[in-house]
Amino acid sequence: MKPVLIRQHEENTPPGLLAEWLDERGLPYEVNHSYNGLPAPDPEKYSFVASLGSPYGPNDTHEPSVVQELDLIRAAVEKDVPVLGLCFGGEVLSAVLGGRVEVSPQPELGWREIETDDPETVPPGPWLEWHYERFTTPPGAEEIARTTDAVQAFRFGPHLGVQFHPESTVEIVSRWAEMDTERLSALGIEDGAELLGGPPERERASREAAYRFFDAFAASVEVHREGRAAGATGGKEDAMIEQEKPVEKPPELSDGSVTSVRVIYPDLHGVVRGKDVPIGEFDRALEHGLAFCSAVMGTDLRHTPVVGGEEGYPDLVAFPDLSTVTMVPWEPGLACCIADLRPVGDHAPPADPRGAVRRAVAACEELGLAPVVGPELEFFLCERDPAAVNGVRRYVDNLSMVYTVGPQADPRGIVRKIAEDLSGLGMGTFAANHEYMNSQYEINLHHADALTAADRAFRLKGAVKDVAAMHGLIATFMGKPFNDQGGSGFHFHFSLGQDGENAFADDADADGVSGKMRHFVGGILAHARGLTAFLNPTVNAYRRLVPDSLAPTHANWGWDNRTAFVRIPPERGGATRAEVRVGDGSANPYLATAAILFAGLHGLRERLPLGPPVGGDAYTLPEDAAGGQLPATLEAALDALEADEVLREAMGPQIVDTFLTMKRFEAERHRTWVSDWEIAEYLHHL
Repeated sequence: MKPVLIRQHEENTPPGLLAEWLDERGLPYEVNHSYNGLPAPDPEKYSFVASLGSPYGPNDTHEPSVVQELDLIRAAVEKDVPVLGLCFGGEVLSAVLGGRVEVSPQPELGWREIETDDPETVPPGPWLEWHYERFTTPPGAEEIARTTDAVQAFRFGPHLGVQFHPESTVEIVSRWAEMDTERLSALGIEDGAELLGGPPERERASREAAYRFFDAFAASVEVHREGRAAGATGGKEDAMIEQEKPVEKPPELSDGSVTSVRVIYPDLHGVVRGKDVPIGEFDRALEHGLAFCSAVMGTDLRHTPVVGGEEGYPDLVAFPDLSTVTMVPWEPGLACCIADLRPVGDHAPPADPRGAVRRAVAACEELGLAPVVGPELEFFLCERDPAAVNGVRRYVDNLSMVYTVGPQADPRGIVRKIAEDLSGLGMGTFAANHEYMNSQYEINLHHADALTAADRAFRLKGAVKDVAAMHGLIATFMGKPFNDQGGSGFHFHFSLGQDGENAFADDADADGVSGKMRHFVGGILAHARGLTAFLNPTVNAYRRLVPDSLAPTHANWGWDNRTAFVRIPPERGGATRAEVRVGDGSANPYLATAAILFAGLHGLRERLPLGPPVGGDAYTLPEDAAGGQLPATLEAALDALEADEVLREAMGPQIVDTFLTMKRFEAERHRTWVSDWEIAEYLHHL
């Protein structure tokens, strides 16, 4: 009989109950230490591989033992050797099979009961857990156990991954708690041992559950072995265990015409950053990620690294998210995907705009809610012209072109081409038109779940700028690039799904809207001043927030009122929604989406009231009826964000502190810059 290979990743993560169970069952095993610097053994020499817990995660590829474990588990899967992944081991198995490993919004520490679809294979517990990250169910795998906020177990052919620790005892986990005092203190937990307390019966029940768990897995390994033997000797077909293949790459990457993959992510400005990876190197990028200097998140748009030097400019690592892979029709041979960002080593997590949306969505899901977002973006198309003011002139410069379509509005068909290409890729673009201002355009996006909507808006911005550049034009989402024209907005339509229904709708309400919607909008308005910094993140954006601009100047709301901060469109039922109208075209879609969701969630949790709506022209209302005035400058908006404890905590210090420092540097550069207006106004006369 082949022995069992136990992979132990730290001295303080022993095999515990697993070794006891193997001894009692008389099964041979070897404990192999991944941290000893020696080569990993060949998994084919073993009946199965059990990978235990670790203080690291699969994304910590700076750690040699993590890279070695990824390679070992990948080899086991390829060679059809069953893998039992326990916590870190389960995360590695998920990563190898194409799943994601992400930071848990709420670390899972202590005792847990789980919901299981197969209690014979995975008993409900009680189980000990001690982890700060969590895996997702890999593509093609079967999720078989969960808690309300996380997957707890999945099965993929002969392989089983769990998030808990069936091998560990209270004594073992107590040592981890002693080592984690700093982390626990940051969570407000003074004594980790308190999380592990309880009657002796609980630990006995956990030991019994662990033995049943190990017995069931060993039985499945034997069935798998017999099936392989039957297949090797030409046995009956029904004796075969049908094995699923490791995750396949998306069909886009199976196209032989693809020569490179563009891996992109947003910086804090919302600008597309990334690297082009030759297709032959993409597997390595999937496995190990792509390194970038994390100072890119604290660098202003005049290329000054404002934040990052104090840490020595460490790296961040971008891991491609295969669920976002698309082709790029205007660049033959190119596919593109968005990346998830991770820190390197013990450095703090990077400022991660996309990660903020993930956290906001997770916070909604804790309340049983699914956020739905519909972005609307406007932009200008311009041409370089040295003779024009600021060296650019408008692509189409005629009055009253709003809703005009065809060659008069878009002589080169650029906007139509972008809309058609993105629609063909499933990006949700459903209409395009010339907007109200000269050479201003809008491409409409279908509503979607919050992360997908933010991804689409981010990609739309990049696509518009890229295709315009290929035609010798400049596309800008800058809020107000011309003194004689109005500005470009970025409007967000929000609703919340609950049990398959729109939680904002209420047929029994006289206005057709629910209490949840009123509290959500109440939360947005309560944080309107702080939100303005993320929604209007440039000095220029505040040129837009003036009366008669169709952009709000006060924190208010109204029924189908485009002069308000929040407009409630007239549709009801499934289409009931709230439109946040203050956003500037320059806003980062991820930061804006996350911040609005966190503000709305605060309103829901605290049941914040919603005041009376504004009617008619909100610009003409007296101050006491118009709602609180919004910040009139970037500096004032940054001060409001800094003072908003709820938004600061929700968005996280990595984002907020970096954003404040970088944007204040930008504002100070503007304050000391001599403008053309000052020269024209003063130089001759004074």
